[in-house]
Amino acid sequence: MVKAMFITKGGEHYPPMGIMQISAAAKQKGHQTCVALTSSQDIWKRIKEEKPDVVAYSGSTGEHRDYFKINPELRRRYPGIKSIMGGPHATFFPEGTLVDAQLDAVCIGEGDLAFPRFLDRVQEGRDFLDVNNLMTLPKSNAQFNILTNPISRPPLDVLVQDLDSLPFPDRELFFNQGDIGQNPLKHFFISRGCPYSCTYCFNDSFREMYSGQKYVRRKSVDSVLEEIKEVRERWPMKSIKFYDDIFSLKVDDWLKEFAEKYPKQVGLPFFALLRANLVTDEMADLLKQSGCHAISMSIEAANP
Repeated sequence: MVKAMFITKGGEHYPPMGIMQISAAAKQKGHQTCVALTSSQDIWKRIKEEKPDVVAYSGSTGEHRDYFKINPELRRRYPGIKSIMGGPHATFFPEGTLVDAQLDAVCIGEGDLAFPRFLDRVQEGRDFLDVNNLMTLPKSNAQFNILTNPISRPPLDVLVQDLDSLPFPDRELFFNQGDIGQNPLKHFFISRGCPYSCTYCFNDSFREMYSGQKYVRRKSVDSVLEEIKEVRERWPMKSIKFYDDIFSLKVDDWLKEFAEKYPKQVGLPFFALLRANLVTDEMADLLKQSGCHAISMSIEAANP
């Protein structure tokens, strides 16, 4: 068993779903996880208390700067702790992330399978050179010099198509930190991927990385409802926000089933995100029937 500590800036109001999902995957394989919040905690005190074997970061561009400062100091203070970073910045700038932050590995793309494998290798005392999605330095390049020894890109695992097969996000990782879990608004994801190619969004480039695979995937209605009910049984919840970029692309069997079951099994008001050009009268009727109280409709371009 390996203990992994996630170091993250966010978490006080809307805990990062990606970290909670990866934590659940690690726990499912028998490992332990904990978290340190840079915005409200002394991370060095937390590391001393928890004694992790692995420190993991996940962040978007901009946020990454904090972690780039932390990890070299981590290596100096605790040379035995392995470190890894995933998320958008690491995915699109893996070489620079690996070298500049002085990491043991970078996770490219979805990490549901790769992160538990990384922890397994740490437990076994083996390297990660042949683990899909993980970029690491060759043993001969201990000085983080990619100019003298270029880093090869790893092959990627296929995307997880059956989202119902994944464990529910590990919310207690954050909800047990102070009063975070007492927020009556809870957020959920029902899907992964987006079919659109907005120039400001990561989805277009991310989809190219997984070319040829089904990119837009959605959980079953029953799985979504089961997850919501499980959270409601453990923590206060008065309303829900679905954080998917697009809650529904069209009126289909999924949306009709959701509109029938959600009011009976959950019945809480919810907020969702949509594209303005996709909304029809029928979709609006089904959302109202479901219990949707508000939607945010993005305007993707100034085209009349």
